[in-house]
Amino acid sequence: MTIRPYTDLYRSEVRAIEQRLGLEACGEWSDVHEEAINAFRRRHQMELCYGMDLATEQALESIVVTAETLMRPVTPELVAEDDVFITPNFRWCEFESTGDGVAVPKIYRANVRALCQQLEIVRRILGNRRIKIVSGWRSVWWNQRLGGYEFSAHKEGLAADFTVEGLQPSSVRRLMESLMERGELYDGGLGRMSQFTHYDIAQQHERWN
Repeated sequence: MTIRPYTDLYRSEVRAIEQRLGLEACGEWSDVHEEAINAFRRRHQMELCYGMDLATEQALESIVVTAETLMRPVTPELVAEDDVFITPNFRWCEFESTGDGVAVPKIYRANVRALCQQLEIVRRILGNRRIKIVSGWRSVWWNQRLGGYEFSAHKEGLAADFTVEGLQPSSVRRLMESLMERGELYDGGLGRMSQFTHYDIAQQHERWN
């Protein structure tokens, strides 16, 4: 397995990694970049190593294709940066780690924003019914306390558990399935629990009850 030292990465490559992982753009490799890469590897159950290997490179490149679908703005204001609102109908405080009140780290903000853009589509199709976030981003501690999956998409801000005002989870799931089939919503992970709906943009066409 060929591994390139991080110090050998071109500035353009570092910037591409920053964009794909939602890091603050600087173009210079640092411990923050390495931490983000290793978090990405752990979630995808990939081998950890010091340097850029081919498997990680290919996995990161796949994000670009996905992101082009995910990040298409519904309206220009959906991509506006704001300290309070993520998108017009979702706030950062709704996605903080519920059990310990930890705010979404900057490293995962781009992920949460992409997720909320998809939820805005769901909200609009449902006649602007209120979507209540039950669980958004989770800290490692809170995810463990909940008994969550070690590589949970919640830990990277790529998943949300939510309810829709006036609708049962079964109805919400059917609607979202329909949107996905028509190509109007990213076909990610979709789960129907008894009290809420789970949706994530970390996976592709995953379903469970």
